[in-house]
Amino acid sequence: MTLVITYALPLVQGAVIRRKLAFTISFLGKTPQAVVARSFHQGGHQIFEGTLQTVTNDLMQCSEQRLAYPILDLFYCRQSQYSLGLQIAKLDEALSLLTFALQQAARLQPYLRANVQEVINQYLYRTESKASKREVEVPPLSSTKFLAERQLPLLAAEEIDAGFESVRPRRLRLRNMVRGEGWRWLEVERVGQDTDLEEE
Repeated sequence: MTLVITYALPLVQGAVIRRKLAFTISFLGKTPQAVVARSFHQGGHQIFEGTLQTVTNDLMQCSEQRLAYPILDLFYCRQSQYSLGLQIAKLDEALSLLTFALQQAARLQPYLRANVQEVINQYLYRTESKASKREVEVPPLSSTKFLAERQLPLLAAEEIDAGFESVRPRRLRLRNMVRGEGWRWLEVERVGQDTDLEEE
């Protein structure tokens, strides 16, 4: 009995930490575009960068727990705000938009974005399995219409396309992760529902 409790307790704690982290990311915005717009309009990225540091630390912990307890991947959430895979994919798309869609002066500190995406890489590596590496199409490019309407300084369309093409393999891995948790890429983009800035 003691052995069962000793093993079960870290699993429960791990599941709670995953849900808490997913919920934290969900507060950044409902869509990748909303995350970018909110980060741009709030304190010149300062608030966003502080949240990213917290997310990075918590995701490192989730990644290590996943290595110790692979069974954690069987803990799925039916609500999108608690799905860690879905929220990670949304955050990564937002970071790609910040990197490849915005002009240089409006971007995040490169080291911060690199740190977050490296931790996401580690999480992807820990959660991937041969069964999950099915052939899928690369997700469609994130729309920049929402950002243009809010007058964010965008690059030319061909530059954005080239930037996203450079992270094609990464986006395929993210799509597999989202599918593995039972979601569609549509839930990452939430097309037509970029309304959280107006609701504030």
